Amino acid sequence: MTLNNLANLQFDLHNYEEAERNYLEALDIYRRLAEASPDAYLPDVATTLNNLAVLQRNLNRYEEAERNYLEALDIYRRLAWIYIAG
Repeated sequence: MTLNNLANLQFDLHNYEEAERNYLEALDIYRRLAEASPDAYLPDVATTLNNLAVLQRNLNRYEEAERNYLEALDIYRRLAWIYIAG
């Protein structure tokens, strides 16, 4: 979580390279944690994907941004379905 928050700060400070590096590191950690505990960590994977996509969109890297938005959306939809299905 701290890496993601640090990346958010770096994004706000226009330090995009550092922000991207930290988003990617956070994403790697969250993905590994989600393998063991998906209920606990998949929301964090989706949030970090979304944050990374925002950065990529702002850097005009639209294909990468779209790919990450779509993956985040897929995760959020699965989580919503699990919640709704109870």
